Amino acid sequence: TILWQNKKISNFDYLMILNILSGRSFNDPSQYPFLPWILKDYTSDKLDLNNPEIYRDLSKPVGTLGKEKFEQLKRSMEGFPYLFSSGNVSPLIVFLWLVRVEPFTTLQIKDQGGSFEAPDRQFKSIEEAYHSVLTLSSDFRELIPEFFFQPEFLVNMNNFDLGIANDKKVNDVELPKWIKTESKNQIVAAYEFIYMHRKALESDHVSAHLNEWIDLVWGDKSRGQKAIESNNVYSPEMYPEIWESESEIELEDNIPAIEAILSYVGQMPVQLFDKPHPQRCCNVDKTVLDNIIVYQTRTQKCKINVGAIIFISDMKTIAFLTINENGACSE
Repeated sequence: TILWQNKKISNFDYLMILNILSGRSFNDPSQYPFLPWILKDYTSDKLDLNNPEIYRDLSKPVGTLGKEKFEQLKRSMEGFPYLFSSGNVSPLIVFLWLVRVEPFTTLQIKDQGGSFEAPDRQFKSIEEAYHSVLTLSSDFRELIPEFFFQPEFLVNMNNFDLGIANDKKVNDVELPKWIKTESKNQIVAAYEFIYMHRKALESDHVSAHLNEWIDLVWGDKSRGQKAIESNNVYSPEMYPEIWESESEIELEDNIPAIEAILSYVGQMPVQLFDKPHPQRCCNVDKTVLDNIIVYQTRTQKCKINVGAIIFISDMKTIAFLTINENGACSE
């Protein structure tokens, strides 16, 4: 955590470490690693990563991002001890995201009893997928790591017959408008999307707010009263603590149902933090700036044996103090 705070490791690497520490694995579709939706703008012609308006609100659970959907959900779930009935990732979701690459093509066919999922339900467009998250009452998907490093899953390189939806063949994933696909090979466009998406994940804006999402998934807002106050409560059978909260008699009767939910509907990660997660350091602290860094270097004019860089933070200046080989000190 300290390494991440001080920008020694990337946002992506840190999220992957938290996934692994909480038991997530690429080898288990029911506990597949997941990362947050980062952007909310998939319709503009250009993407300005310095504009905070393009980013998703990381302080809110994905199921509450759509205002109308959230209000409807609160009404329909009134009387239930939870809001969300399915997880951020599940085998079905993983197979939909990755249907264009093996072994997930075969896994989806096997999961669907020998055929592909219905074309209308396939992953066809990133804009459409995000719109579904905002509007569909049962869609609480977050993203999988491949959205930040693997362009191949966005291209139907194996020419699988995924059917026809809305009179259009389901083929390559439609990319956001800010990726100009008209004059590019599809795989080149996919690489460009992954590049831009990864830059968005590592942006200053996301770095400053990622701790809020970590609180929801692995932190103090993932359980208990804070989870309730944050509208971040999933079906109790989706938490690993279900095995501890049920009495022995009730547990014995419900084991098949609980295992089915954990395996197919989704399961929440193990809680890693019981206090608010610290924010990443976007600006260097004054105490760091006021330190002296000793260095050795050479210049064209004279050889420098010893030197120091003094950061004077209040004046926002940097003073270079050097001692050359003749013992003369200069600034």
